[in-house]
Amino acid sequence: MAKIKVFELAKELKVESKDVINQLAKAGGTRRTANSALTEKEANAVRAALQDKNAPGNFVPRVKRIPKAVIEQERAEEAAEIVEDACEAPEEAEPEKEE
Repeated sequence: MAKIKVFELAKELKVESKDVINQLAKAGGTRRTANSALTEKEANAVRAALQDKNAPGNFVPRVKRIPKAVIEQERAEEAAEIVEDACEAPEEAEPEKEE
């Protein structure tokens, strides 16, 4: 019977190791790490449980939030550039008045 490591199974299923570990915990197994070896029976149970998660229609992108301070800093820099560009722009010459 071949054994497979948790991280190898995660790579095969295109999920993170923690997802496989969480699935094993739900099944009531012993505490596992990414380097733990799984029996073929355990691996097949995880495959069956996580197979639907990898369906193309179930893709959920992971989004990292940008801290508010970073956004405010970028806006301040953009505003400074606009002011700087406005100061450097040549003034429009007024048309001469005919007397």
